[in-house]
Amino acid sequence: MDDADDIVIDRQAARAWPAMVVEYARGWVLRSSPGVARSRSNSALPPQRDAVDGLSAVQEFYARRDQPILIQVSPAHRHSMLDDHLADRGFQRLSPTLVMRASLAEEPGLKVGRGRRTGVGGERWPVRLGHRDEAWTRTLQWVDGRSDAAGELVMDRIPGRTVFARVMDGATVASVGAGVVDGGWLGVFCMGTRPEYRRRGTATALLRSLLTWGRDKGARSAWLQVEEGNTAARKLYEAHGFEESHRYHYRRSTG
Repeated sequence: MDDADDIVIDRQAARAWPAMVVEYARGWVLRSSPGVARSRSNSALPPQRDAVDGLSAVQEFYARRDQPILIQVSPAHRHSMLDDHLADRGFQRLSPTLVMRASLAEEPGLKVGRGRRTGVGGERWPVRLGHRDEAWTRTLQWVDGRSDAAGELVMDRIPGRTVFARVMDGATVASVGAGVVDGGWLGVFCMGTRPEYRRRGTATALLRSLLTWGRDKGARSAWLQVEEGNTAARKLYEAHGFEESHRYHYRRSTG
């Protein structure tokens, strides 16, 4: 991985899930999306350096909107000083997340042995690639436990070439996911599977289809984000060649 790839991925991720309101101040990316539950839509992304000096602008941005200050400390290894400063001020640490990346130089498949690849299981599951519709959205909301209709407006504003994927079991949507190609990168996000279909190969089939689609659209690398505690998802991604790029977490004001 290039030294700056972690920063590139963070900026890719910010574009792939665009906030409704975005302002820039002293290198900070300030994001607000009223009614949207996801943290990434309502958090501040710090500059590459000297992040502590710009905190007054962050505080003012969220105060004007009557929102708590939420900061995405990412890449975490580049912002230890900022993180320590926020901790000292009583900011709560939330949602530790692992960012992973993979090369798409080879045909996507399960990684086995010393770099060898084999076909992916779960081929019997049909995967549909297309546009977002109510069935796709409702499945994601049900799996995530979220019902914020405003989140749909965010997805409608995703730039670049975007595809919404689903695994079907008859008329039932078993798994969903999405991909966006931007600047030679494929971002994989909104992966979710109904509990009754987990460990049955649906997520494998879905991921492989998204990686193949991105490769066909000219992407050379892929990235995704997964909560550190989601060991099942991490194993799936690692089996497809994903490795850690960096980590992040959020810090939220408590006052």
